Amino acid sequence: MTSSARYNRVLLTEIGFMRPVSIKRSRGLVRDGSAFAYQIEELIALGAIQVAIQACPRNTAFRDSLSTKLRDRVRLIDDDYECQMSAKALLSPIAEELCLEFQGGVVSINKKLDEDVERAATRLYFYLQSFLLGVEHRLQIDIDLADMKASADLLRRTLRSLDGRAVASVLTGILTTYEPAFLSTAIVHPMAEQQLISLFKEFVQDETYKHLSEASHKIGIPRRAKRAVSMVGRQAKKLISKPAFREITDLSSKVIMMATQVPVPDSDAFNALVASGYLPPIVSLRKASQDAQAVWLAQKPDIVFPPSALNDCNIEDVTDRLGKQDETAQPPPERDK
Repeated sequence: MTSSARYNRVLLTEIGFMRPVSIKRSRGLVRDGSAFAYQIEELIALGAIQVAIQACPRNTAFRDSLSTKLRDRVRLIDDDYECQMSAKALLSPIAEELCLEFQGGVVSINKKLDEDVERAATRLYFYLQSFLLGVEHRLQIDIDLADMKASADLLRRTLRSLDGRAVASVLTGILTTYEPAFLSTAIVHPMAEQQLISLFKEFVQDETYKHLSEASHKIGIPRRAKRAVSMVGRQAKKLISKPAFREITDLSSKVIMMATQVPVPDSDAFNALVASGYLPPIVSLRKASQDAQAVWLAQKPDIVFPPSALNDCNIEDVTDRLGKQDETAQPPPERDK
């Protein structure tokens, strides 16, 4: 079988949904890993052979709760720290001028700044981490491209130091090469998990699906991107016309942001960013998340607790409130954009 590195992989940053519960006499929310299988189902419909998630105790536990066939298609990536350090290094001229400290998931602000500048630098740091993960692992990512570009451009126009403006300019230049494309996709009808597992096995072994996913991956290679979009549409139509999938899939479309060229870097640091020739396609997973949540709400699977909940409370004291009239399951909180 062809290496999965040639096939389409999607970065999923939020695993599970928030589920309303009662703990003795108090009400609360717990992040429920039972939704992970439904999230994977929707990503399969986007042409993903693998789903990449960041390695941490909670995500590992949620992955381990999946059936073997689904679990084998989830890849843990454990170099989040390296990407944080790379983002910190690339943005160091900006941090120096603005007296910022980038430390993992925290940005320390050590002097009074204009709120727009403060927000732009903070957001750019977090966006860049996801972008670097996409480059390193050749993933499709879900970030707010317009906001990332606006943040870089604001800093380019505001900073005084030549080095800081150069960093912001290079990032703005890379992001400016992105343009929208309409991509045909196969939408899978809602189904029970065992049916999903069976369908997943058929999908990933089907040659047309492999061609579709491989073409989706090539959207991240700017010189091949436009032709790859046409190939994805062709393969998606071919896939849903097959007797095995005709009754359980429909053809739909989505907008994807893709880079159309690789800018010429003007520093060694940014050369590493574009040297692979892969610039991650940017997709919105909002609808996939909403669709996964709708099926999850309808089927109400047993709760899969995160390790922190198992440590902090007695599970016997927890009562599920999913579907109660006065309670609403919440999607994962969005990162500050």
